[in-house]
Amino acid sequence: MPGVNISELSRRTGVSRNHLSRLVNGHGNVGLRVIERIADRLGVARDDVEVWLKAAAVGARVDAAWASGGEQEQDQTTNSNEQENRIA
Repeated sequence: MPGVNISELSRRTGVSRNHLSRLVNGHGNVGLRVIERIADRLGVARDDVEVWLKAAAVGARVDAAWASGGEQEQDQTTNSNEQENRIA
């Protein structure tokens, strides 16, 4: 959750840091018990925890995609634009 790091969230919920890290990075599945435990310990709605975990997982996937191919895609776009400018 925003403002709470994984170590603190693990301490508060009893869910291992490794498991929380995997969930936040878009790996693995989160069970209802884990969602309820996080919501209960942080005093937030279960739906808020689900939304936060999904958003974090999507963000992690976007970051990973960018890190692995984003630079190549940008280079290809730049090269394509340069070729178009030379032709024109």
